[in-house]
Amino acid sequence: MYQSVCASCQGTNGFPTTEDSWSRNNLAGNCNNATFKYDLADIRAAFRTNTPELNVPGISTGCAPFEVFFENFSQGGLEFVWDFGDGTQIVQTEKQDVTHVFDSIGTYRVVLTVIDANTCSVQDSAVAFINATEGNFEVGDDPTICIGEQAQLSASGGVQYVWVPPFGLSDNTSPTPTVSPTQTTTYQLTITDAAGCRYTDSVTVEVIGEIGAAFTSAQTVFCADDNVVTFANLTTNGLDFTWDFGDGTSSTEENPIHEYEQDSVYTVTLTVENEGCEAVYSERVEVEQLLVPTIFTPNGDAYNQTLEIKTTEPVDLAVFDRWGKMKYSAEDYQNTWEAQNLPDGVYYLTVTLPTEEICKGVIHISRD
Repeated sequence: MYQSVCASCQGTNGFPTTEDSWSRNNLAGNCNNATFKYDLADIRAAFRTNTPELNVPGISTGCAPFEVFFENFSQGGLEFVWDFGDGTQIVQTEKQDVTHVFDSIGTYRVVLTVIDANTCSVQDSAVAFINATEGNFEVGDDPTICIGEQAQLSASGGVQYVWVPPFGLSDNTSPTPTVSPTQTTTYQLTITDAAGCRYTDSVTVEVIGEIGAAFTSAQTVFCADDNVVTFANLTTNGLDFTWDFGDGTSSTEENPIHEYEQDSVYTVTLTVENEGCEAVYSERVEVEQLLVPTIFTPNGDAYNQTLEIKTTEPVDLAVFDRWGKMKYSAEDYQNTWEAQNLPDGVYYLTVTLPTEEICKGVIHISRD
């Protein structure tokens, strides 16, 4: 605003004017026409949001805790009041940029008020809204696979995925890569969403190693007519066991003992499981009761020439005459006795089993 007055009359310079403010025409006899310039200082609040790295000007949405850099572009002002909408205020006496962290999720109204009481307008304000958000991330469960199989990992909620280690992964930047490790492996995952929120988690793929299904069997021989077989489970890396004894019966014991009703050769099958992985092993098991004949004919015709004891276990044999005198004995008898130098007749015998049980009987030697 300008005001015209008479100034510097009669050759004096007692009324100085604002620089460059004068009249081009002197309409007074001995005075100048002076003009006062009233400078009503301009005041304007302005700011811009950015990242602390100054690489995303105008940013308004980010992941809590969300750090925002506020660039102060205000004009004029002697006092600058920042209100971040979360109960925090900063008062400055100089125009400065500020950084603020929004710790909690929410939408915040940020106001910069610029104040100068010497101006006509006194103060001016600028407003921006900041949205501090959180990610909505999901990561799949830890899978279990059998060795040689594949597992599919899964994650969601992001625009960028990074799995480490990348080895064995079909794509370590995919939200759903497939993987086939040879041993239990933990994969670290970092997810980033569109707002810059980051989430870190891990997925462990448990690999069930090879199951070595195996067993041995041994028949326990008794003097009575019992066919009892003991099974020794030699399986490695197994948890659950199912036995099929081949006679229509089964068991889930780890080391079962089974009694068969009849002499025969049975196919016994062991099925082993571990966390869904399976292995099967089968073996033929011969079951035979102890059978000691009551007569044999060592007459040289190659038939029934020796005393043949049928058993699945080694036994000791002793033969006595009717007066109790031992005529023959053998440990681990091999069915080779031909009654050499013994006359025909009835003899007594004992068969000692591995269990120390002694079975007694008679044997008739006849060469006719």
